[in-house]
Amino acid sequence: MDGPDVLAYPSTGGHVRKHLTRPELDRLGLTFDLAAENEFVYLDTEQAEADTDQEDAFSLRLMHLGGRWWKSQEYFNCHYREAEWPYGHHFPPDLDVGYPCSGGVLVLRTFAENLPYRGDLPDVSPERLENCWELLSLCATMEERCVALRKLGAVLYDSIEDCADLPRSVEDGIAQGRQWEELMDKMDDRDYLEKFLFWS
Repeated sequence: MDGPDVLAYPSTGGHVRKHLTRPELDRLGLTFDLAAENEFVYLDTEQAEADTDQEDAFSLRLMHLGGRWWKSQEYFNCHYREAEWPYGHHFPPDLDVGYPCSGGVLVLRTFAENLPYRGDLPDVSPERLENCWELLSLCATMEERCVALRKLGAVLYDSIEDCADLPRSVEDGIAQGRQWEELMDKMDDRDYLEKFLFWS
């Protein structure tokens, strides 16, 4: 299945976004329903209503599935959808995450790129694995996803706290996003851009 983009809006501003598959939607308590209002409904309405900081909690849960924080939709569009040049290491890597029933967390960290250049990635490590998304999108359960992640070379951590790529809090996730902003903003400097493209 081709999953949807899911967005969360933490109280500190900006948004968290991730393209999700069915097992990830299930973990978040969401179902993809084109007939539903806003295309999403909570499966566990009692849990949603009981959480007074619902959006912040949801933002962190989305980050724990590999979601990235962006300061605005305009900034995301500028550096992802509309970029004129490949960003290379300036763009945040993709994180594909799984939670096996045996415990721990599986994290697959792969090279990403802004949208116009995702089909022509440079030879850097870690490379985007061939058919990675296709394999993960076929998984119907989290256990199937974990099997696929292991095949793709994901690293197993004992807990989220042991993985530097997964934030401990929303604020931590935003701080990570700010660090990537600094790198992406360098691509707006024409002198820097020329050195990166032609001399690196």
